[in-house]
Amino acid sequence: MADDPITRRYRRRERAAARGDHLPDERELLRGMSFLSNDINKDAAEFASRLARRIRRRRQPALDPLALALDELELGCLEDSVDAIVRQLEDVPTDRSFSRAAVRLRCRIYLANLGRSDAIALTAAAKAKAALDERYWRPEDRFRLALEALGWATMAARMEASTLGVPRNHYASRINGEAESIGRSFRSVFEHARDEAGPEPEFNADPDPIEELSFEKEPLSVARAQQEGVVVFTRIGNATTTAGKQVQIEFSGVVGVRLPLPGVPNDLAAVRRRLLHEFPYAEEIVDLMLGPLAYRDCVRIPPTVLIGSPGSGKTRFARRLAEELGLSCEVVPCGGISDSSLGGTPRQWHTGQPSLPVITIRRAKSAGPLIVLDEIDKTGVSRNNGALHDVLLGLLEQESAARWMDPYVLAPCDLRHVTWIMTANAPDPIPHPLRDRLRFLRFPDPRAGDLGVLAARLLQAGYAERNLDPRWAMPLDGMELEALSSAWQGGSMRVLQRLVECIIKTRDAGGQSH
Repeated sequence: MADDPITRRYRRRERAAARGDHLPDERELLRGMSFLSNDINKDAAEFASRLARRIRRRRQPALDPLALALDELELGCLEDSVDAIVRQLEDVPTDRSFSRAAVRLRCRIYLANLGRSDAIALTAAAKAKAALDERYWRPEDRFRLALEALGWATMAARMEASTLGVPRNHYASRINGEAESIGRSFRSVFEHARDEAGPEPEFNADPDPIEELSFEKEPLSVARAQQEGVVVFTRIGNATTTAGKQVQIEFSGVVGVRLPLPGVPNDLAAVRRRLLHEFPYAEEIVDLMLGPLAYRDCVRIPPTVLIGSPGSGKTRFARRLAEELGLSCEVVPCGGISDSSLGGTPRQWHTGQPSLPVITIRRAKSAGPLIVLDEIDKTGVSRNNGALHDVLLGLLEQESAARWMDPYVLAPCDLRHVTWIMTANAPDPIPHPLRDRLRFLRFPDPRAGDLGVLAARLLQAGYAERNLDPRWAMPLDGMELEALSSAWQGGSMRVLQRLVECIIKTRDAGGQSH
């Protein structure tokens, strides 16, 4: 029997979702459609980005906490991020820009796929209710949904039993019995989930054509980034005092002004090629950094620590990433820092100054600069004058960063769009509370097989430092490459740089400048 029009439309949407061209709605996810690009993180990021944009266009302060929670979900589909959205849904006022029930259901589906037993039970109940609704499904679809609902409810009960210490084989023996006895075994669990699920969101029985719901891939233009920018500094506190008037002058160009957000480059593939040409040994890191940006308008990278050996090129990679993405970049050596000065000092002190992100934003006139904290594992642990790690805890939390009380500005500042990348040789010295807020990526060592590419780049850089056009540098000949390969079998770029410097000096001594 041929598929009906609604089923054919569903099949088209299903293929588009797998390609990454269609964000499934909640009803489609219940029916079994895959997440966007078969990736829950990409699906959650696109959903959160769309809903946050819609909410912010409403310009209602009461919806700001929900928008902030959605920003957190953009960085990764984690239980805490999804739970934060569910909590905010209880507090925000009813608004016609979105359906509470639909958002709540989607969050339950995310949590269920992350392995939460309560969410699995609630999703089972939602599937069962959908199976009983004759408006949307063919008989065979309703039967399949009913079986899925029973399976999900069974899974939830088994997980709950495991949590309570009930042996799994107790339920396993029941599952091998008749369907009626299985239903009785989990009836109370299933009915409780059904009651907790509440009313289902209203869906249009004849959904819009896929063309109208396809995922928008248009990158953010500079003009649009400016228009949708962020007011980082709304006011200067105590502006009538002598010190306050001075601060008012310092921040005159940015207070009350919408500062642009960094847009994702139009050609990410070209960015990837250039980075891989310079860091051929770090392909996985390049892809982890750039991959999620393909689904976003603005550059948003979660707080990340690059863990690698000394001289592996971590800091240079962070700088080059900023250059390629058009981000203003500030590199801060953290070795030996044993105070909280990164968070700013009060203006009444002679040495008063804003926090580092505030200084960077003011200088760059951008709401989303990149700050590189180099050697974060070498930071001092004394708390006599505060500690860098303690300041970072607040700056890395989206909710607190959105209202960062700068001691120099003496007013809340919106710092949530700042990108933080840190480097370290090992994660162990970083305190656990800070580790929980960071993503750790292993930055690889340069390989001996990449010697030709790496040495050529270092040779050009060496000539540039001598105020010579690097294009004049003659390529390394066979003898020079052989000498380098015998002395360097991979590892520290600093060692390779010193060896290349020796070759340049040898050339200079022999009268070969170009």
